[in-house]
Amino acid sequence: MRGQKLTPKNGRLFIRPGVNPQPTPYMSAMPSRTKARHKETQQEKLREIEHQENIIANCISFVTNPTENVVVMPQTPGSERVFSALLRGGAEFASITLENLKTEMDIGQLCELIQLDTNIENLKFVSADTYAFATRDAVAAAMRNGESLETVTFERVTFSSGMIRLIAYSLPFTRLKSLAFRECKFDDNSNVLLCGMALVPSLEDLAFESSALGPEGMATLPSMLPELINLRRITIRRQTAGTCLGRELGLGFAGSCSCPLVWLDLSEIALRNEGIDAVVCGLMKYYSESNLCQNGTGTLQHLDLHNNEIGEPGGRKIAELVRHNPAIEYIDISRNIVGGAACSDIGVALLSAEKKSLNYLNVSVCAAGQRGIVSICRSLAQLTGPLTLCMASGDIWSRDDELALSELLSRKAESPLSLDLSNNDIGTKGARTLAEGLATSRSVERLTLEGNFLLPEGACAVISAAPTDLRELCLCSCEIGDRGAEALGRLRGLEKLCVRNNKIGPDGIGAICEAARRMGGLVELDLAMNPAGQSGAVCIATRLIRHDEGKVQELDIAGMETGDQGEKEIASAIMSKDRGSAVRRVRVGDIGGRVEELRDAKRKVAPAICVEIVA
Repeated sequence: MRGQKLTPKNGRLFIRPGVNPQPTPYMSAMPSRTKARHKETQQEKLREIEHQENIIANCISFVTNPTENVVVMPQTPGSERVFSALLRGGAEFASITLENLKTEMDIGQLCELIQLDTNIENLKFVSADTYAFATRDAVAAAMRNGESLETVTFERVTFSSGMIRLIAYSLPFTRLKSLAFRECKFDDNSNVLLCGMALVPSLEDLAFESSALGPEGMATLPSMLPELINLRRITIRRQTAGTCLGRELGLGFAGSCSCPLVWLDLSEIALRNEGIDAVVCGLMKYYSESNLCQNGTGTLQHLDLHNNEIGEPGGRKIAELVRHNPAIEYIDISRNIVGGAACSDIGVALLSAEKKSLNYLNVSVCAAGQRGIVSICRSLAQLTGPLTLCMASGDIWSRDDELALSELLSRKAESPLSLDLSNNDIGTKGARTLAEGLATSRSVERLTLEGNFLLPEGACAVISAAPTDLRELCLCSCEIGDRGAEALGRLRGLEKLCVRNNKIGPDGIGAICEAARRMGGLVELDLAMNPAGQSGAVCIATRLIRHDEGKVQELDIAGMETGDQGEKEIASAIMSKDRGSAVRRVRVGDIGGRVEELRDAKRKVAPAICVEIVA
């Protein structure tokens, strides 16, 4: 099949969709001679397709049974040949993805494949038209007959009423552990689907992402959740009726006394204060009555509530939830206006419960203020495990904030620490205080200071104080200039460096290219949107692209001001890249209108390097 390839890679088998010639709707308006030529062309294409299908079928017949294979089955003429070859070859696959099921296909072959291959554990449907009877039968048969089936995922599927009923009737025959709906659309009777889920007690992971349940579906949650006695992970993201959804979830949690819930992701659903209050109250009742919880403590490990329009009252409820879950590891409450008082309560909750397992906290854009930042930093300074802290809040950075952050950086623990302090108006003075903390730190591995106007003086202070084994550094839009760029050479352990939009000229670009050659582990480098000039472009072309002596694999130089000759040098370097060069991906702009030239380069070097052209 033209365009269709059999590509075994890393123990996986992909069957890519090819050309599927369809009758042209305007053939009736063609002259008879043109019709004949068109028909002959179509017949040639079909003969070529049949020939390629035979080749593919013969190849598949020799496939053994590696259990990690993934088969992507296209909707093409003669796909039953592929199914038959799979069955004859005795291939057994752990995962199957069915894409673009829109019209007729050999349902018998598919059902036979599902029945005979008892090793299938993961089944995924992508962009299926469930209004077609063939698709409905195929999906239902696959779910009913898969004895070892554990995971079913629907992605970009529009569910008809008939399809919802078929799935609901098929669910009790399964032993599913995971069921996910991503970017799906349901008819009004989504409650029927949830009722079917309630009959699958083995279900451990349930996800609705960008898939609106509707009023009837949400009203079914309180009666469904208590039936799922093994449910451990709940993900409901990007919904609209957040407050109502929170109320129904709260009722469901209050009635679940044996559900070992460890993962709760309710992000981007507009819970607001009323919704989070209902959820927390339901969980508190669950903690007090469940036989899995001792002394009212919960089992929650992952809590994601970002972008929910939660204010200070809701923030205090979150602090209460954190206090009752000593094993919590991940907390994301970013993009909620919880305020400094609530953030301070969360910091106190972290300290009082000694959350030794916490390894990720995101309080970005939370209006944390001085009170919240100081409380959180001082609480986290007591932790000893690996930690990632994101405070890209946009708050004005005060002296007290800087001192509290220095206390966090100076913690005695040697476990890795990652900090994201983007857009905090730290400035040159704040950079000096930050440098004082970095000088005493033994654990910082990743540091992000994007959008802080450090200027060359502040950048030099931070870079000179940073640990030499720092692994990742982001200084985007900090105006570090050539002087700041030249200071980067002391950080020999960097693996990822981002200095885009920093007014770095030819001298600074040359210094970074020279430093990149000495950094044996640098694999990602972002130099975009800097006025590199012609000499800077030549350095990039010769030292990083054409004959790279370092390890840089991904390079971003989009939006750079390089001049006409510099653009030619970069385009030429991409086309003549040395096979020994480490660079595998380059992101460039249109290079002064040379889009076609770059596309030619992209086609020529495609096996060796991926070129992404940014318009």
